Amino acid sequence: MMREIFEPITQARYEWDHWATLRDLSTMVFAYHVDQSHSQWHITYENRIDIVPAYRGLIYVNTKTHELTRVTLEAVNLPPEFPVKMARTILDYDYQDISGHRFLLPLKARTDMADSEFFSRNDTEFRNYRKYQVESELKFDTDVPPPLPDDKTKETPPPPVKK
Repeated sequence: MMREIFEPITQARYEWDHWATLRDLSTMVFAYHVDQSHSQWHITYENRIDIVPAYRGLIYVNTKTHELTRVTLEAVNLPPEFPVKMARTILDYDYQDISGHRFLLPLKARTDMADSEFFSRNDTEFRNYRKYQVESELKFDTDVPPPLPDDKTKETPPPPVKK
């Protein structure tokens, strides 16, 4: 989401919107708009109809760290013949501890979509972040270990069948 909003090819227009408090943090909120001709966002309906709409949203920035804390995105000017009448997403970021280091990562996302009959909401929570690490060691020892005993690899005959 952030790449598509901030990529130069998107030619998003930004403007000041308001001050806010988000998770007890003072936040600057900027509005943005992306024209349909520069949009890269696809909305697909039932895997058969796909459009690339214009969109707008808000960018929440922590006043102390100047890091993003929330991004919103909402489709605008959807074609009247397109079945989806509303599409929007809110993505929150917060610091998460991974192996003793703090990283700004997705916290929660909410996506709302509606057609003329139904409204759907998809809530996603991002948690249990972990550090994944692989280590290997290559040793060149001159001592050769003893061979495995035969009982570790030798097949034994099956027990006799009782009559």
